[in-house]
This record gives sequence, structure tokens and C-alpha cells, in this order.
Amino acid sequence: MKKHLNFFLYAIISSFLISCSKDSSSNAIRIDLDQGEAYLASEIFEELDYVLLDYPDEKPIVNAFKMLFTDDHIIVESRENASIFIFDNVGNLENMIRNYGDGPGEFRIFDGMSLVGNDQIRVDVGYLKKSLVFDFKGNLLEETKNQIAEFVYHGQDFMLKHFPYGELNEQYTFIRTSEVDTVGFVPVRKGTEQMIPFGYVHTYLKGPSNDIYFLEHFTNNVYFFNQDGYLRDSIVFDFGKYQTDWETKVRLGKDTKAYTEYFIENKKISYVSSFFPLPFGYFLSATYDYKRPHWIFLDFDLNIRKMISGIENDIDQFPLRQLSWTYHEDWIIYQMDSRTFFNSYVETFQGQSVDTKNVNLHAFFNQKKDVLKEEKIVLVKMRLKQF
Repeated sequence: MKKHLNFFLYAIISSFLISCSKDSSSNAIRIDLDQGEAYLASEIFEELDYVLLDYPDEKPIVNAFKMLFTDDHIIVESRENASIFIFDNVGNLENMIRNYGDGPGEFRIFDGMSLVGNDQIRVDVGYLKKSLVFDFKGNLLEETKNQIAEFVYHGQDFMLKHFPYGELNEQYTFIRTSEVDTVGFVPVRKGTEQMIPFGYVHTYLKGPSNDIYFLEHFTNNVYFFNQDGYLRDSIVFDFGKYQTDWETKVRLGKDTKAYTEYFIENKKISYVSSFFPLPFGYFLSATYDYKRPHWIFLDFDLNIRKMISGIENDIDQFPLRQLSWTYHEDWIIYQMDSRTFFNSYVETFQGQSVDTKNVNLHAFFNQKKDVLKEEKIVLVKMRLKQF
């Protein structure tokens, strides 16, 4: 197999516009978080919904991490016990995949989980250098050898792999491999080896036009690949006075305690916590406070449409957390411990007369209140309005 390496340079421009806008010549986005505003939930969301993930006590979800959604299913990675839970779309458990071992179709830990169509799950097992594909009933459909990489995207006839510390002689960050060629993108940035890697809930994301997106947490860069896995564009987010310079990140990279203390004490952004492609644009979340995340909505031309610094829930009055753990289509979703949810509901509505039939929240609580007292997970789903 003949391999060809194509060299793609990308530029990160250090000069940005003064106000929140896009610099079309440099693909740089300047974001002034001080321009964020508080909104009513009804100004942002079409509706709120709540789903209880119910599972037996003898087979618990331990550290629910990545979540995937189809129209009919919710798939949850239980990180601590290397298990995959498959629920229907209202939270009833249908199956669990836990093939503990090192043999064919088995794994003790895994590094990535993705959907294949709407009825199959791919699991990347780095330490065994393999990928497994299961149907939702847990049947093993495919097992293939795989090169070790931090994150892998499986295309129809190619693989796109992320190597934060560089790969090949030229030390590329992304490598696209197929049967006909090997292509490298984005030379590794000096000092990245000082950064401690951490688990990403979201790695490669697919947008409405089947483009592929990758948020690089170390640099606040987002890379855009076309549907065939070739680098199309990149953008960098700059947060002005809340931005951390690269030299400081490198200096603190391997001292976790000092790293955390620096960002808290100096009100600096450590990394972009979420970046999602939506049917009508892009969603971004970042914070310098940890208690006050900002949500930024951009259109497909990367113009900022809204910047949200707080939400008052005038839809059903339940205290919302401005979190963005995951997403599905035009829903932003986060998870809560069910007992915390129960206590918050009781504290908010105790002594009040509520409509348990026609309001999602109250109907949900009335139906699930006994199970909510157990150790389960509630998904809070917020359907966005189009901006």
C-alpha cells in the first residue's frame, strides 16, 4: 500500500476584532463574555422535558459518561464498570452490554463509543487495539484491528484519528487513513506534551450537512472536516481578558492542583466545555467562574446571535442548571442525581397546588416520585428555539 503525506498548514491569528464578531480572513472568533445577558427560559426554549433512567440496583450505572441518542433509544456509557446501557426513549432499560475480558468481543475498559446508523454501537478498545460493533441486543457484529489513538472517527471507507502529541515523522495532530493513502493535518503545537490528557465527553461530531467537527480542548480550536474526512477549515475562539495564554497552560500543564487554582483565582477560561452543531447553527459553552457558564449561539456563518449568562425558568419554575452535558438534534441535555432532583422539586413546590396532568414536570414527578428517591439518573432536556 502506497502512502502519501500531504502537508496542511493552519494559521492561528493573534489579532482579533474588538467586539464579538467573526474575522472572515483569519477564522478567528472574538468573544466578550461581559456582553452576556440573562434570559427567561421561554425566550430560549420551546419546551422542557424530563427522563428517568431506570436500572436495577444490582446492575448500576457508575459514572455515567458519554450518552448517545437516536429517535427511539438512549445509550449510556457507564465508565467505572465499562458497561453500555441501552434504554428506550422514555428511560426503560432494554439491554446492557458488559463483556468483561480480553478475548474476542470482550473489553475491560474502552476509549470511545459511537453510533453506526441508528441500531448499532461501535466501541473502540485502545489497549487491545481493536474496534467492536454490537447491535442493540448485544450481539457482536464486527471486530477489527485498530491503531492506538486518543479519538477515532470511523468513516465509510476511512478513519480519522486524533493524536494530541503528534504522529508520524512530521508530528501531525490528525491522521486520515484509508486503503489508498495516509494524510496528515495540523502540525502539533510545541508544548502540548506538557498537557495532561483527560476524557472528552464529545470528540468527533457530525453536523446537519454531514461535516465532521472536532473541539480541541487544549487550544479552544474547532476543526471542520468534510464528510470524506479531509480538513476543510478551522476556527479559534479568543475570550479576551478571560483567555489564558499558551505559555501559561504549558507551564501549569502537569500540575493539576496549580492548574485548577490558577483558573479559579484569576478568572480565566481553561477550555471550551461544549461545542455542538445544531440544525440552525452552533452552540458553545465556556466559563471562567465554574458556577456561571456562558452559552453562545452562532449561525452557520459564525456570527454571534445570542450570549446567555443566566436563565430564569418561567416555563415550569424548576431550578435549571445552565449545563450542557450532551445534545440531540435541537435539545441540550444534562444529567442529575435523581435524589437531588427529588429534593429540589420538593423544596421548590412544597405547599403549592400543581397540575400533575398537563405540565411535563409535575406529571413526571407524580409518576416517578417513588423511584426518584433511589439512586438513579434524571435527564433534563431543553429544546432550543431557533435563533
